[in-house]
Amino acid sequence: QESERKDPIGNSVIATPIAESKKPCILHFDSGRKFRLHWSPTIFNHIRKYLSACLAFRRIHTEFNSQNMPGFSPLVPQQPNETDCGLYMLEMIEGILQEKNAILSDH
Repeated sequence: QESERKDPIGNSVIATPIAESKKPCILHFDSGRKFRLHWSPTIFNHIRKYLSACLAFRRIHTEFNSQNMPGFSPLVPQQPNETDCGLYMLEMIEGILQEKNAILSDH
């Protein structure tokens, strides 16, 4: 079931429920997508390498890759400038904490 939300500047955004899955994944909420400041595949690879290194330190040998830990960059409200990312991040965190079973649509 979809519900309507407002982003920090009042635009409507559709939220959809997360699929019932126990599989871990990485979510990149990029509110500055149009500025191309962050490249999602690079971020996903850095996070996978970091998590693999943390487990290796604990003598657990697991290599994370795009198959066992996929990355997604759902569509989120977009900021109009390069300076409001903190506001958008706080708004997204608040929304996730209030509605833990929903993320913003990826289409």
